[in-house]
Amino acid sequence: MMTNCRITNSKTGETFFTTEASIYQAHVHTTPSERNRIIRAAKNGGFETWQERFDTIKKSAETRNELMTEREVVEKIAFDSDWRNQPATSRQLSYLSVLGVKLSGSPITKIQASQLIDAAKNGYLSSLRGQDEGAENGRQFIGEVY
Repeated sequence: MMTNCRITNSKTGETFFTTEASIYQAHVHTTPSERNRIIRAAKNGGFETWQERFDTIKKSAETRNELMTEREVVEKIAFDSDWRNQPATSRQLSYLSVLGVKLSGSPITKIQASQLIDAAKNGYLSSLRGQDEGAENGRQFIGEVY
């Protein structure tokens, strides 16, 4: 969800972020050119509006589950920009397979894959949470990685 439209209540100063679709669905515009002006303003620094229009857009955003507070946006940007929170790459997963590591459970992150690769290369799989079992092709890790 691309919540790149900032809407501000001109009276209270309350702000939230939403999508173009939520603004469009709110039907707070009288003409297509007014809708486009609202969306352009919301994407370029923010659209400040009166209480009734603000509430209508907010309700539309909530209905579509496309509403984020300023704090949530900042937290999401920080989380997304941290490479350690991103999913493991296909190269990491392939290398884990070559090392004889089999994963089960939820997908792992880049940092978890990196730690698992180091552990597999250094023979430390038993120190990770899960079961460390001997196998014909070497050691395997079965379970979730934290």
